[in-house]
Amino acid sequence: MYDAINRRDVAAALEFVDDDILYEDFNFPTPFRGKAAVKKLFEQSCDGIPDDLLFIVDECTDGGSLGVGMTWYVEIEGEPFPNARGASFYRINPASGKLVYARDVVEPPFKLGDVSFSIIRAVAPLVKQQLRKQKEERLAAGRSGESQTDDAVSKSEGSSGNPVQAAGLAALGALYWFVLLLSPPGWGGLPGEPMWAVAPDTLNGVIAESTDFFFVLPLLNQAGVDLLGAAPAVHPVTLGVFNFAEAFVFMLLPLLLMDRKGRDLPTGKTLNPKL
Repeated sequence: MYDAINRRDVAAALEFVDDDILYEDFNFPTPFRGKAAVKKLFEQSCDGIPDDLLFIVDECTDGGSLGVGMTWYVEIEGEPFPNARGASFYRINPASGKLVYARDVVEPPFKLGDVSFSIIRAVAPLVKQQLRKQKEERLAAGRSGESQTDDAVSKSEGSSGNPVQAAGLAALGALYWFVLLLSPPGWGGLPGEPMWAVAPDTLNGVIAESTDFFFVLPLLNQAGVDLLGAAPAVHPVTLGVFNFAEAFVFMLLPLLLMDRKGRDLPTGKTLNPKL
């Protein structure tokens, strides 16, 4: 099957695929069910790809006559493609002799290192709480004699939220705040100081830009209103960039208010589990 994909021969690759295949590629949010869905996956993987971009199998482990695991990488012009390694597991249908289950785990493009452990420690309690709540709801429904079809269960779980998606969003939020406020000086090539080591000049600059926000304080001074004293001197380019960033944020407010959920958003709360 790999040789056929490397030849960009989707029809030949599908000869090894069972009609009832379940193909999990972790680059995609949902698995591919059935031969038709896997055909689209193979076509996407071959469409517009250079002929010398190839899948190279490193090692194989035989789990018996019906299962195999392997590590692989992608190369182009005979050289390994960056961030393109992976591991896969495949299982054969004994009746058809064809591939009936596959799981591809692909190397992530971003290497968080030790930060990933901090994110897991922060997110794990939230995931446990959500999973425990869902388990209690299922037990309560069983005790009350309620019976639900698979579709109803899916809708119920969807309405209560997906813990994996919630964990992913929480992890991204934790990473964002870490990079913005807590990352060491020069971490990842980013300029500026972290919150715990802000230089006095940087802090004074932020205060000056904030007091000159949209030129409110200079205009008040010109009008004879001495609210916060004289407006500090700020470089016009720096102040322009600061005001542009704030104006861009305000531009999103009408879009938020156009949506019904946005109009109903509780501005007095930082988190509403019913949203």
